[in-house]
Amino acid sequence: EGAQAPLDVAAAWTKDRSALTVAVVNPGAEARRVRLDLAGAALTGAAHRFVLAGPDRWSYNAPGRPRAVTIAESSLAEGGDTLDVPPRSVVLHRLPAR
Repeated sequence: EGAQAPLDVAAAWTKDRSALTVAVVNPGAEARRVRLDLAGAALTGAAHRFVLAGPDRWSYNAPGRPRAVTIAESSLAEGGDTLDVPPRSVVLHRLPAR
């Protein structure tokens, strides 16, 4: 597919700043890694991760057909300053912080 596609990244704090949600869209065919720089904050506890993805770039869901695009939820170990992003996916990371 040529050059690596750029990632689309957005982040937002909860009102009480107890968690940071980081959303990453990876339209490319390669897995990517995003490095976090949380100046003035520290991650605390295990994070939650939600991955929206399908088997190929043309995947979609249609009424009356088996789901091709799914949402997988998992927990991530505490700490770490990088987020792994699978190819052709949208990933939401909810990171507890202080």
